[in-house]
Amino acid sequence: VKPITEDIVLIDDTYNANPPAFKASLEAFAAFPAERRLLVCGDMLELGEESARYHLELGRWIARQDAFCAVVGVGIHVASCPRDTAFPATSLADTGAGAVEAATVLEAFCRQFLTWVNRWLDEGFPPLRQAWLVRAKGVGAPIEVRLGDGSTLEGVFEGLDEGGALLLKTADGVRSIDHGDVFFAAAADR
Repeated sequence: VKPITEDIVLIDDTYNANPPAFKASLEAFAAFPAERRLLVCGDMLELGEESARYHLELGRWIARQDAFCAVVGVGIHVASCPRDTAFPATSLADTGAGAVEAATVLEAFCRQFLTWVNRWLDEGFPPLRQAWLVRAKGVGAPIEVRLGDGSTLEGVFEGLDEGGALLLKTADGVRSIDHGDVFFAAAADR
């Protein structure tokens, strides 16, 4: 537990996770006295092929709770990254950032992220959607989206709808997709 500002406390439980431990941490966090709780969670890639399924199950459990004002999944590799992944991975150290402490990155991320959360709470979603679209990779390009049920959709990345769901233009029309793994290179290489 680390105070960041007078009214913001960071609870850092980022060392390693598995589904039961992650759920126990969430239950403890939900009981922590706070006006608003923002959950920023990392990945559980050590679970291998089951990782996506566990992330979706935990996401569904979190959605049923009434404890969080927002939930965001983030994966930042600071010092190292897995080398045997289906798609290339990198870390801050690999990009030349030098020796950076994970806690320093987390604190900086939280400060910047909270700036955008406050903007969202003050102004609503439209300014965040616009800022995201300005920075988005691949708008108008072919993508592949792998859904939690194991199915894969291919189409053109059209942007985000007013609620933040990905817009995918397929042969059957434009679909809104609120969760899935998005891949640019796989679709573009075909």
